Amino acid sequence: MPRIKKPLIVIVGETASGKTDLSINLAKIFGGEIIACDSRTIYKGMRIGTASPSDHDRAKVEHHLLNFIDPSKPISAADFKIMCKNEIDKINAKNKLPIMVGGSGLYIDSVIFDYDFNKNNDIKMRDNLKKLSVNQLQDIIIEKKLVPPKNILNQRHLISVINNNGNATNTKLIDDCLVIGLKVNRDTLKYRIEKRVNNMIENGLENETRLLVDKYGWNIEPMKSIGYREFQAYFDHKINITDLKQLLVKDTINYAKRQKTWFKRNKNIQWIDKQSEAVDLITSFLNK
Repeated sequence: MPRIKKPLIVIVGETASGKTDLSINLAKIFGGEIIACDSRTIYKGMRIGTASPSDHDRAKVEHHLLNFIDPSKPISAADFKIMCKNEIDKINAKNKLPIMVGGSGLYIDSVIFDYDFNKNNDIKMRDNLKKLSVNQLQDIIIEKKLVPPKNILNQRHLISVINNNGNATNTKLIDDCLVIGLKVNRDTLKYRIEKRVNNMIENGLENETRLLVDKYGWNIEPMKSIGYREFQAYFDHKINITDLKQLLVKDTINYAKRQKTWFKRNKNIQWIDKQSEAVDLITSFLNK
């Protein structure tokens, strides 16, 4: 007998860890559809710099929440939560398995922990925020599109901004949810990032960035993200193409480190090294 309601599968990991290929294969095996959980691939015209799934990949499996929002209209984690839950309902209605995939920690957590972004001045939230580093607090502010305090290195000021803009630290996982994390060796990840950067340049990232700058300028939030912001110095002739590639690689590696730190906080994640482990986990989860 077919299920009336599908559980939720979530695939997380650092950038270039192999989430796209893994999620597509799992979706084909289990009859699923993919929801992209990324704070940048959601925007139109930013496909190369965000390593958005290709048309070839999207033809294999139905994808949701990709390349449909104008970059001049910033999306918050609260907005994303609403859109993502709507897509989950649509996938369930087709008796398909929803598979959330991405590396934007706050966007993913907003759904799997059912954050209440309207709940202000929560004492427990403030206590949880005190356990985070300055870099982690800065990432939350960036992800939520909040206005940072003047002193962005002051933990108390950062916490105050976040605490007055909703509950983002609930730690109770929603029901019927399996969260799988994809591990990758450091050297392998660096190699993949270097290869990805070279491919992006070869596939037209410079032209994509120029088109975006001509239309929106540098000041909108999406243009401040990795993959685009590095081009400003290049366009101003302050660095050459070799410097640009090195900067893109360095910034991406640092971003991957922050992603890893974020996901390590989530004790619900079951970490795997290979696809067969994910298949076993999902099979057991669906049959329980």
